[in-house]
Amino acid sequence: MIDLELELIKSATFSRDAYIEIINNAALFTRHGDLLDVLQRLDDEGFAFDVPSIHARLLATMPDVDATALIMDLVKCSGSTVNYRDHLKQLARARNGERIRDLTIDIMRAAKDKTMTTDEAAEHILAVVEGLHNYNTITDETVSQFAGRELDDIYNTAIMHKTGVTEIDEKIYGIANGQVVIIAARPSQGKTALAMQVAEHLAKTGREGDILFFSLETKKRNLYARLLARHARVESWKIQHKKMDEVEMMAVVASHEHYKNAGLNIYIFDDITDLSGIKKKIKKYKNIRAIIVDYLQLVNGGMGHTREQQVASISREFKNIAQRLDVPVLLLSQMSRAIEMSNREPQLSDLRESGAIEQDADVVIFIHAAEDQKHNKIAESSFIIAKNKDGATGKVLTTFNKPFFTFAREIKSDMDWINN
Repeated sequence: MIDLELELIKSATFSRDAYIEIINNAALFTRHGDLLDVLQRLDDEGFAFDVPSIHARLLATMPDVDATALIMDLVKCSGSTVNYRDHLKQLARARNGERIRDLTIDIMRAAKDKTMTTDEAAEHILAVVEGLHNYNTITDETVSQFAGRELDDIYNTAIMHKTGVTEIDEKIYGIANGQVVIIAARPSQGKTALAMQVAEHLAKTGREGDILFFSLETKKRNLYARLLARHARVESWKIQHKKMDEVEMMAVVASHEHYKNAGLNIYIFDDITDLSGIKKKIKKYKNIRAIIVDYLQLVNGGMGHTREQQVASISREFKNIAQRLDVPVLLLSQMSRAIEMSNREPQLSDLRESGAIEQDADVVIFIHAAEDQKHNKIAESSFIIAKNKDGATGKVLTTFNKPFFTFAREIKSDMDWINN
């Protein structure tokens, strides 16, 4: 189990900015406050935060065996300086939860034993509520203060997540925390396949964390069959209907064993269809790396009388989730039939049911295949980056292998690329 206090203290040994914020939030450290005190003493004395120095000062306050065990636990921590603010927020939520729990116990005990008057109970509740830790007020900073950070912290590439699809990563350099990315296409053009391909790549690479995949159109068993198809190179319909020959069966069994042991933290939810249910599920996970919704127009709920207003409300809510949790949110979206009727490439106005989708999105990626390619098993297709707030837009060719649900460049081409 991850010890957030130790992870944060290890972060403080690597980054001066992290150290200052962690010291400002020292009240959150109820288990390892003594270790934090050691860092403060070393800092006051002008020494670096190295393991021998920390160990020596711990020995002055606790038995040798305890000091050594604590140092060993500290050494095992990763101490990431990228997400220490998020870790502080998690720690603050945990401490606030403990205080509210204790408050509830106090009030219930007082009511049972009749040891508090109503006014005394109200004062006690008010004191606890006022004492809840508000991390946001402590981390407010001016532009000049922000500029005081190391440039490596500001331009840290770890906030970017490669999609694993070369054509996309070469052009937009991956997807970033806090971004809303729209993947839009007409039916059967590969929206879900691309989302699953990205989800699997995220789960295999980069930092640890949970990927929440809300599938409103496809059942979990079908999505898993697609994963098996990609890995085993056996068509999913053969897997689902047990129409495999001996060689194919061996490949599928091997792929099944692969996924059993791969440790992919991808949670697929195929039984949630409304916005409130999605939000409740998200709240249960404390270490989210990415959220994927397949697809936006199928999500029920939202505010407004018309469906367009409701979709706009839902889109805005996902934008808020992305920014509040500081994770990428991928929203799959349908497009209008206008592009088929006019036989043209998609544009932002083709996003179905709401102009707000375009407004809330940081990146919009269209998947498009020419009319003569749509029924091919191996289809020449395009990724059209129609919107990219932080970079270039344009079109790049790719190949969609429909039987194996995989996008992979087999055609090398670069067209109409525009730097914003």
